[in-house]
Amino acid sequence: MQAELQKVIIGQDEVIEQIFAAIFTRGHCLLVGVPGLAKTLIVSTLAKILDVQFKRIQFTPDLMPSDITGTNVLEEDENRRREFRFVEGPVFTNILLADEINRTPPKTQAALLQAMQERQVSVGQNTYNLPDPFFTIATQNPIEQEGTYPLPEAQLDRFMFNIKVEYPAREEEEQILAATTRNEKPEVKKVLSAKAILNLQKLVGSVAVSEYIIKYVTSIVRATRPRDPSTPEFMRDLIEWGAGPRAGQYLIHGGKAIAAMDGRFSVAIEDVKKIAVPVLRHRIATNFQAQAEGVTNEDVIERLLKEIPEPEIPKFGYGDSRNATEGVPCREMAAVAMSTAEKYLKPEVIRQIGRLDLRAQFIAKGFMQGLHASPFHGFSVEFSEHRKYTSGDDPHDIDWQVYARTDKYYIKKFEAETNITGYLVMDLSRSMAYTYEQQLSKFDYGVCLAAALCYLMIHQQDPVGLITFDTKIRDCIPPRSRRSQLGSLLALLANLKPTGETAIAHCMNQLAAMLHHRSLVMLFSDLLEEPDDVLKSLQQIRCAGHDVILFHILDAAEVHFPFSGMVEFEEPESKETLRIDADSFKRDYLEELLEFRENYRKKCFQSRIDYVPLDTSMQFDKALTEYLVNRGAVLAGVPILLHLIMRQKPRHLEFPALRFIRRRKESNRRRMRLRHLLLLLLRVAAICLVALAFARPSIKSSGGIANQEMPVAAAMVFETSPRMQYRHENRTRLEQAQQIAEALLPQLPAESEVAVFESTPGAAVFQVDIAAAKQRIDRLDITWLGRPLESAIVEWNVGNSEELTRMLERLSDVGIYLVDVSVEHPQNYALGELRLSSETLSKRSTLRIESRVDRQGDAGRRNVELFIGRLGSEPTKRGQREVEVPEDGSQPVGFQLGGLDEGTHQGFVRMVGQDGLAFDDVRYFTVDVRTPWRVLIAAKEPVKESALLLTQALAPEGFQSIGQSRFVTDVVSWDALASAPLENYAAVCLLDPPPLQNNVWAELEAYASGGGGVAVILGAAAHPVDRFNSPAALSILPGPLLRQGRWPEGDLYLSPGSYQHPVLAKLRPMQDSVPWEAYPVYRTWQLGDLQEGASEVIGFNKGGAALFERPIGRGRVMTLATSLVYEPGTTNWNELLGFEAWPFFVVTNEMMLYLVGSTDSQLNYLLGQTASIRTGGDEPISTFVLTNPEGERFRRTTDTQSRTIGITATEWPGQYRIQSGGTRDGIDQGFSVNIPLEDSDLQRIDREELKTIFGDHEFLTARNEQELVRVQGQGRVGRELFGLLMVLAALVLGGEHFLANRLLLVIVIAVALTAVVIMLRPSLTSTTQFRRRVLFGLRMTAVALVLLAMLRPTLVHTSTKKQSATLVVLCDQSRSMSVSDAVNNQTRWEALREMLEQAKPTLDEMSEDLEIQIYTFDDAPYAVEWSADALELPESPEGKQTAIGSVVQDVLRLEEGKRLAGVILLSDGAQRAYAPRDVPAQLVARQLFDRGYPLHTVTFGQARGLGQVRDVALRELLVNQTVFVKNQLAVVGNATLEGFAEQEVPVELLFETGNGEMRQVGRTTLRPRESGEQLRIELTHEPQLPGEYKVTLRSVPQPGELIVTNNELSTFVTVLSGGLNVLYLEGALRPEQKFIRQSLDASPDIRVDYLRIDAEEPSSRPTDLAERFTPGKYDVYLIGDLDAQALTTEELEQLRETVGQGAGLMMLGGIHSFGAGQYARTPLADVLPIRMDPLERQPFDEPIRADLHLPTEPKVLPTTMGERHFVMLLDTPSKNESVWRALPALDGANRFVALQPRALVLAESENGAPLLVAGDYGKGRTMAFAGDSTWQWRMHGFDAAHRRFWRQAILWLAHQEDKQEGNVWVKLPRRRFAPGERVEVTVGAQTSEGTPNTDATFDVQITAPDEEQFNLPVYAENEAKQGSFAEGRAPGDYMVSVTATSAAGESLGEAQARFLVWDKDLELDNPAADAGMMTNLAATAGGESVSLEEFTSLLERIRNQPLNLDVEVLTKVDLWDGWPLFFLMTGCLMTEWYLRKRWGLV
Repeated sequence: MQAELQKVIIGQDEVIEQIFAAIFTRGHCLLVGVPGLAKTLIVSTLAKILDVQFKRIQFTPDLMPSDITGTNVLEEDENRRREFRFVEGPVFTNILLADEINRTPPKTQAALLQAMQERQVSVGQNTYNLPDPFFTIATQNPIEQEGTYPLPEAQLDRFMFNIKVEYPAREEEEQILAATTRNEKPEVKKVLSAKAILNLQKLVGSVAVSEYIIKYVTSIVRATRPRDPSTPEFMRDLIEWGAGPRAGQYLIHGGKAIAAMDGRFSVAIEDVKKIAVPVLRHRIATNFQAQAEGVTNEDVIERLLKEIPEPEIPKFGYGDSRNATEGVPCREMAAVAMSTAEKYLKPEVIRQIGRLDLRAQFIAKGFMQGLHASPFHGFSVEFSEHRKYTSGDDPHDIDWQVYARTDKYYIKKFEAETNITGYLVMDLSRSMAYTYEQQLSKFDYGVCLAAALCYLMIHQQDPVGLITFDTKIRDCIPPRSRRSQLGSLLALLANLKPTGETAIAHCMNQLAAMLHHRSLVMLFSDLLEEPDDVLKSLQQIRCAGHDVILFHILDAAEVHFPFSGMVEFEEPESKETLRIDADSFKRDYLEELLEFRENYRKKCFQSRIDYVPLDTSMQFDKALTEYLVNRGAVLAGVPILLHLIMRQKPRHLEFPALRFIRRRKESNRRRMRLRHLLLLLLRVAAICLVALAFARPSIKSSGGIANQEMPVAAAMVFETSPRMQYRHENRTRLEQAQQIAEALLPQLPAESEVAVFESTPGAAVFQVDIAAAKQRIDRLDITWLGRPLESAIVEWNVGNSEELTRMLERLSDVGIYLVDVSVEHPQNYALGELRLSSETLSKRSTLRIESRVDRQGDAGRRNVELFIGRLGSEPTKRGQREVEVPEDGSQPVGFQLGGLDEGTHQGFVRMVGQDGLAFDDVRYFTVDVRTPWRVLIAAKEPVKESALLLTQALAPEGFQSIGQSRFVTDVVSWDALASAPLENYAAVCLLDPPPLQNNVWAELEAYASGGGGVAVILGAAAHPVDRFNSPAALSILPGPLLRQGRWPEGDLYLSPGSYQHPVLAKLRPMQDSVPWEAYPVYRTWQLGDLQEGASEVIGFNKGGAALFERPIGRGRVMTLATSLVYEPGTTNWNELLGFEAWPFFVVTNEMMLYLVGSTDSQLNYLLGQTASIRTGGDEPISTFVLTNPEGERFRRTTDTQSRTIGITATEWPGQYRIQSGGTRDGIDQGFSVNIPLEDSDLQRIDREELKTIFGDHEFLTARNEQELVRVQGQGRVGRELFGLLMVLAALVLGGEHFLANRLLLVIVIAVALTAVVIMLRPSLTSTTQFRRRVLFGLRMTAVALVLLAMLRPTLVHTSTKKQSATLVVLCDQSRSMSVSDAVNNQTRWEALREMLEQAKPTLDEMSEDLEIQIYTFDDAPYAVEWSADALELPESPEGKQTAIGSVVQDVLRLEEGKRLAGVILLSDGAQRAYAPRDVPAQLVARQLFDRGYPLHTVTFGQARGLGQVRDVALRELLVNQTVFVKNQLAVVGNATLEGFAEQEVPVELLFETGNGEMRQVGRTTLRPRESGEQLRIELTHEPQLPGEYKVTLRSVPQPGELIVTNNELSTFVTVLSGGLNVLYLEGALRPEQKFIRQSLDASPDIRVDYLRIDAEEPSSRPTDLAERFTPGKYDVYLIGDLDAQALTTEELEQLRETVGQGAGLMMLGGIHSFGAGQYARTPLADVLPIRMDPLERQPFDEPIRADLHLPTEPKVLPTTMGERHFVMLLDTPSKNESVWRALPALDGANRFVALQPRALVLAESENGAPLLVAGDYGKGRTMAFAGDSTWQWRMHGFDAAHRRFWRQAILWLAHQEDKQEGNVWVKLPRRRFAPGERVEVTVGAQTSEGTPNTDATFDVQITAPDEEQFNLPVYAENEAKQGSFAEGRAPGDYMVSVTATSAAGESLGEAQARFLVWDKDLELDNPAADAGMMTNLAATAGGESVSLEEFTSLLERIRNQPLNLDVEVLTKVDLWDGWPLFFLMTGCLMTEWYLRKRWGLV
């Protein structure tokens, strides 16, 4: 309708939607708008597209009421009689347009009152009904007052909507002008009839409305009434009177219409808000105060909607996993059956016997058993087919119910079938367990035979049962033909052990008494009992008419007696022993065995019992196959028998001429013998050929699924990807495929199994019959996640194409047919991917949207429209472009959009017009518009000039002036930075920072940890370097500063190695053409080893990094190593922000967007991708509501530890919305999902591509039904030999006749039937005419029977059968059902059990007509055994999850193929399940509705469970994993307190002691102000001993708390011993400090405390520095680039004394190190091993003095004295020098003027300048290192050398150079994990030098809480090894134990670590019931939601509803395929042969 309206009406989408809503809810509309806004045109066009009556009334001042309603007219008839006749007025129509209704007086207006309300008109004494549907649409002009009459309030109240028609937008008005000024008149089509409108009105009326919506609407309406107590104060001040109840009715009706038009089945709050203004606008009146203040009705309503709180809908969560098989015998039985089937019934056996039939040999019950149709009506029925009616079909077969629903004729047929009842009788005597050198015992061998025969009979749909016996019958499974019977039989056999005695005869007598119907008995035994007794009992069974097969099974040793020498034998049952010489007894034994078997064979033959001797060395499948084939050829011996019996006796005659005969006697005798033998062979061959023909053999080949009699297994794979929606010739491609498949199904044999697969991920089930497969095909539908078939085939269950090829090679007899339903020349337009200028915009900035229009087919033109709106509101049209697309080409299209308000906006770009594929005509997008981010830039004075380039790059003045800048920059000086309110800024940028105070760095770190972004742009002010390498500075910087690098030639430039980082995302499409080399870098800082987590983002072309990233807490820090300061008159560091340097302008903006978090939450995704949305805020969220494009709302849970929400349910294209919390503190975000472009690719798959998928396996293609039938006929499973064998049989018969009678054989072969007619000449032998006629008649009868068999005649008749239906009852047994909030304080489970017990009589009565299946469920369904006596439900609910959606899907699979009368869900409705079992229940409800299965619900429990009344829940625990002895351990947690407002709740901190006990070490008290408040917990503890300890935060259980499992959180910490404590003081942010710290941190015995002190900022100095310099506090002190003025004289004096008492001191090179840092005037001048000049001063504000540094980049080389010094040994002495020479040179070094006496130079440069000097001071050791860039060693791959050098330096300084022990370590990412979560374990070992031992091997064991141990394999990962553990499902403490061994086999040590798997009871953590969801599920699936008291009534309604179980049955009887025809044919042949013998004609 909307598409047709838009052909005429441009814009006004909201108006049209409201009119549609009124039409579908029987409402009326009042259109108010100025002239010329197409009010009348809208209504008239609407009437044209609806197939209804339309009339228009132009209201004028003189219009009378009768002009509207009609009037009585006096008429005179032919007899001159006068009478009044009512003449209908224009109101008698379907759509009435009351144009300008306010221009007529009130009395005329009132004529519509009755018509609009009662839909009637009263004239005089008569009342006339108006046609249905009827609705009035009135218009009025609001600006004209003269000559108008305001509508009465009663009249206004009749209108559902007061619709305000606004002016069109600019783009729309341009389109209006363009469209209306052309000589083109668009034509619209009628799309909806009156009947259809009435049906839609009924459908809208059935949309569900929850009680919360009703309460919300009531609150809104009552709030409009000034005198109502609930009315807000502002409403009382502004409103004269409010709305009546009709307003509430229309709000609900309108909400239903909006929801239905949006494709939803329930009303949402947004629907009510959407129509609140048009419903209430004309129903409230403002008073004089409001009018004086200019407040309109709309203003009042919008404010009211904000004031009225939305109803609180109950929340629900997810539960824990549960062992699905626990306590469920049926599931265990299924598992045993599956494993047993794999053992006893292998696929090759199935293939071998699958084509054979097991038939009865003897007549039973008067008709043939086996695969034959029953001649008796009503024996059994089976569904045959359901197809469209065609000419010639019997009208009685028409399914009239289908006709009533679809107006189409469908035929529904059934056919009768018969069965052969089989019993597998298994001997359980102890002797059956015997085996000797064989894989199978006799019992196992028998089970294999039984399994094969069971499979064969069930495959024939024959019932089969099982009987086991020893001394008596032990088990009996009744015969059944269902497919589960095989599993039941095998499961029983798997649990049986042959341990009893033998009593075969007795048990067979018992069996004979049990068999009431004639059956086929198959006995499996070794028959080690007296043969006479056994045979007598079997003869008794045989005489009762049963068919008997005796499988005599012996072990191979029992048959062949392979023993030798003296052997002592023991009989297993009697235990009798016998010692004999085996060699001497072997012959006697074999003779005795042969006689034993021969006796059985003879007696069985006499009794007509099949005797099958077997031994375990025989391949049972071949033996079974041989027996089954021979079973039908027994009669081949009949001719031989006749030949022997009917040999003619010679007659005695006198004959004188005997001498002539005597002469030829010998030669004639030989000839006659040969002739007799040949005749005998021909007769035997004829019988064998006929028997073989009836066995229906075929030539094996690949392919073929139809036109054959043998049942097949066929798999039909349908592509259900979106591109199958392509419509051609008014049919989608899927519909075309369905039609072809439905045409193929009737050609399959009735017993065939068909699996229907989709290209959507998921399993398929073989259908029980072809009809079920057809229903499955009919239910196929397009799924958005459906994959193209070519990829689905490869990925489906096999993983890759190579595996598929291998499978096809093994299954060479599988035929593959590809049905091509594509269109040869498709015509389609498609929108390409949307490219947004940014997903996050600043307010008033411009959004650029670019895409392209692709065309497949002829050239054409399309209009492309842009719609956008606020999140949750209807998008409005904001632009349109006309695009002309060339043939098979594409054309770009773009939009620019400005003026977007702050907030999230969602929209779409769509093409107008229709083509074959609609879904690719629209693309969705989401953008976030916000106020410009405030960025604080700190720069040196003058700040504006210094930050000019950066501010212009981030916020150009031109953009700021018009408000389109994304950033607002505030520039402050360094002095003002310390006092700046950082929390007010989204990001902070440090532009060329000088050394900062420690407190500033600390504030920046805290700011970043809280989620802020920090940018550090290094420049010339970064000196002294040591000030930047202090611990405080390095808490922000990615690494220590080493030195400046200079490239004056300009050959250094940025060179990103990858463009995957979000900062470079904008440049990714043009990455190969970015001219980085045009923007050189002249100077840059080089950094040392990066801090943990830091990484390189952009590098240089010559190596090294330019831009770094480091995450800190929830924020991040970006560091640029080259300056962006604008300094006039100086040489810039680079040209990155120079003239037209656009690449770095882009990078700068994207970097700042990345820092403010704009790029964190991607807002646009492709179908199936996981959406990741940042929650923001300080508090984590646990639940949220997801609204999908279908309007369905799902409540989901998320990890409270994470600040992001991961959403995997992106299964529909369109707009999504996430809501959590309230409107102020919660989140309300959206994102969009689009279909991948490849899903609309309509190009055919190339045959070569198919060959790569299927390999050498042959496949055939077809495009329609006819081609499919033809090609599948070319590759059938087997070409039947029936006709050929019958022809051969006829030829053999003819040959036999010719030889026997010397007749001339005349053979006539019918071309179509290949039948043979034999004509015989008169016999040469004299015989009577009668005899000739008899013989000829017998011969012709045999030939006729052959012809009859070849014609395959069939008798068909119909009958009626009552089908069965199944009712499924699902009972929730999760732990939330244990909450006591039901009636009489019962638990929900008790209420459920009581309800079922009360309803059990009704269920018992229903079970007579319906099959009742009852399941309990948690995360999986469990079948419940129930009978007339008892219903076996668990005593208590123990399930840890509630997976309603997954459980219903599982039940549908379990009940596949059955007809469901409905599903009843008994639950509290709260779904709580982990992925992947968290399938949305609403989604499954829609699937049930699609299948026609109603879902009824009964809800147990209250919306707020008792467990939520009072509850303390600890939600989060934050603890550092490691801490040193006697250091403070901070423990932080969060707690949510329900029901404890203004009450104190104690919380304890427990710490594990050495003996494993938990001791309280801290305590605090929480006091929430309101219920549900979340409070922060902070406690500390100082561990005193090293080791690994458990830390527990526990809330003391409070009175009234039901749930206490959430009162405690635990984790583990590692307390490290003192080892060596190092204090590292740094003054500059430089890379060196970070790399040094990383190398030292790799040694577990060295702990480094890092402090950065800004020498120019006194406030950065730690207050406890003097204390840190006291003796014993630290073992070694490192001083980096730190100026001496940062330290006081007292502090330096204290340091000197500490070194003198034994501490170590080392100073590193730097700009402000040594003399340049004024240390020559400090107490350290005598301590350091070098002499310093007091004139070597480096001022902070002056250029770096070159004379204080070496002029070149020095290499560190050991001196002669240093080669063997401990510090300088990096390898063995012979290799040490080569290692040092391989190290890269330093970037620079300080110049040492002179050395102290006794100083030792350990390293020097190539020019002999000292670089490393060592000395002593008192008891301490000192070192002076001139370099500050050893980080270069790490950067060039010399990590081990770097770690070893610095470790050895620290050990030497601490007098620990003799420390030689190695160590083993284990690391875990964290210590708390969810059940089943993967734990990554990293292990490693170190040498004594601290280098990684990469040759070590590790034995890693994990001990679970129940002491179960798991061996964890580990694999190399860099210099360590890593393993993954995912078995931690049980909650508790887990221990990781690591043992390391060297390559030589020596033990390197052990290490241990513990982690905890937490036990979170999601079921009881939030046990609230969700009645709203249960009601919604029932409404969605077409069922009812009832209370507990109404459950029995519900059952009665289900029982009484008509199920239409009577169906027509088609019965077919094959006359050609059976023993009668065979007996007749062979009888004729035998009789003819007998008579010829008797009459002497042969």
